[in-house]
Amino acid sequence: MACLAGLTGCVSIEQSTPLQWGEGRSVTPVRGLPEKLPSGIVRLEETQYVYVHADHGSEMLVSMAVPIPFVTDMAISSYKESVDNAHKDQYANSDPYTIPVRQMQNHPAFRASGGDYTLYPVVVLSETSDERYLLSLVYQIESGDWMSRYFYHLPMSIAADDIQSIPEAQLAQLAQQLEEGAAILIDTIEKRVSGEIPEHGPAATLGSLYFVSGKIGGLVGAEVFKVKDCEILLEAEDYIVARVPGDPDTDAAGGGLAYGVHYLYRNQLNLFDRQAP
Repeated sequence: MACLAGLTGCVSIEQSTPLQWGEGRSVTPVRGLPEKLPSGIVRLEETQYVYVHADHGSEMLVSMAVPIPFVTDMAISSYKESVDNAHKDQYANSDPYTIPVRQMQNHPAFRASGGDYTLYPVVVLSETSDERYLLSLVYQIESGDWMSRYFYHLPMSIAADDIQSIPEAQLAQLAQQLEEGAAILIDTIEKRVSGEIPEHGPAATLGSLYFVSGKIGGLVGAEVFKVKDCEILLEAEDYIVARVPGDPDTDAAGGGLAYGVHYLYRNQLNLFDRQAP
């Protein structure tokens, strides 16, 4: 068990289980979003993209107009989903599914269908409290009841004012960084299964806006959110690879995207505190 410190102190959560790989095992990338995603995510129809929206004053206005919590949640969710889906075509040239298929097609573990593991490539756009969106490429890998997530967090971000009509230059940047991120994730997974990256590592407490990007509960800044008992699997000069515990089913805005293995540039961390053995 591990502990997560945030709004209410320390609660019990689970550590992700290392990918177990054997000779002859195979993986199949799948178009479509996995069923096992954190709650609170807005799915873009017919894409591999999802949004995690932050709380805003517009939600307060809806709450004032519709003072019944259940109805309020439904109204906000329906409004945001309709707005998001109206602009989904802008991601047509940045398809996270076609990238791993192309990069992996000559790999001995690649199977077009029927692999031992299913790989769902997903891009998460997480809204921050300062009205920007952070982007993460997620490879969710499943086999039966087992599931883990591998994250690459893109260096770029997008202004909230631009998210419904992203400038062409940033769309080109998105396509390039997804290509780079896909190659890094595939390399990271290969190193993990070959033993070059160990299953476990020394413990540390980490904080990053890529775990929680907006205000927790709409009140507390995401900077206070930290995850204890992370395992540092690899350290380099400008990045780390860490296995981060969490609750993979909890609300995405409350830490549901912490669970898994993260490739994090050091400038994407707001806390890196090594724990005593």
